[in-house]
This record gives sequence, C-alpha cells and structure tokens, in this order.
Amino acid sequence: TSGSGALRARVRGCCAFRSTGGRGGARRVWFETLDTSRLRVGKALDFAVLGPLRVTGPQGPVELKAPKQRALLAVLLLGYRDESVSAGRLIDELWGDRPPATAAKAVQVHLSKLRSALGPEQPIVTRPSGYAIRLEPEQLDLARFEALSERARAARRDGDLPAAAGF
Repeated sequence: TSGSGALRARVRGCCAFRSTGGRGGARRVWFETLDTSRLRVGKALDFAVLGPLRVTGPQGPVELKAPKQRALLAVLLLGYRDESVSAGRLIDELWGDRPPATAAKAVQVHLSKLRSALGPEQPIVTRPSGYAIRLEPEQLDLARFEALSERARAARRDGDLPAAAGF
C-alpha cells in the first residue's frame, strides 16, 4: 500500500526499513528491530546505568568491587559520555565538599584499577583537559533507550501509532 502515512516494512538481517509517503514524497527510515544489548561485536563492553550499574564483556559480567570505581564509572557514563572531565570535577563528584588530601592521587589510582578491571578494550581515555569515556551508542543502555524513545516520538508525530507503540 502506498500513500501518505503508509507503512511497509522489510526485514533485512537485524534491521527493518519502513517507507512513508509525505509532502516530500516517499522516504526510507531505518529502525532497529533487535535488542542490541545482547549483541557483542568482537571484544566490546556493554554498560548499563538504567537500574544497577552493570558492565558486561565478551566473557560475561565484569565485577567492579570498589564503590569509588563504580561511582567514577557512573559519573563518566551519565554525565560525560562525549566530553572530557577534569580531575578536579571528578574529585567534586566523588567526594563532594570534603575530599581527602590525597584525592588527586586517589582519582588516578581508581581510574587505573577501573581500566584494569574493564580489560584491554576499556573505553576510558586521557585527554589534556581530563578524562573521557568513548563508546558506541549501542554499548550503553541509556543511549539505546534514548534512541528508541526518539524513534517512537517520531513515529507518533508521523501519526504511526502502531509503530510508536512497538518501540
């Protein structure tokens, strides 16, 4: 069926395409059909911040025992996914108004141990301005949720309520 708002889906591997008609003519929109949290490409890590903080690697769950390591990773994942954060800002986030005298060294130690726990494919990078975490969007459950939410909002704006409900 063709025409404004018509939906055609063809599954190609793990993805589906829908064609919609509109003012500008037909357009083709890609949307995800599989739960990417279960996909692993090579040695990629998967991070979950919706609910308890979890890290999963190719060999299974990665255990982060130290509370400051978990807090450090959470700060990097939640607030600084695409930007660097200074050591001073990490100190503020981890200890608030009462950091220990050795806080700068402690941040370096926690980062080193976190990198070791995450393994050779760990995504934490050091930049002149501080530290950052470099991830593909499909490696973080929050990013997957945001992408699916945006796709549902777009489908709703297009009047395609069944597709919106499917996301």
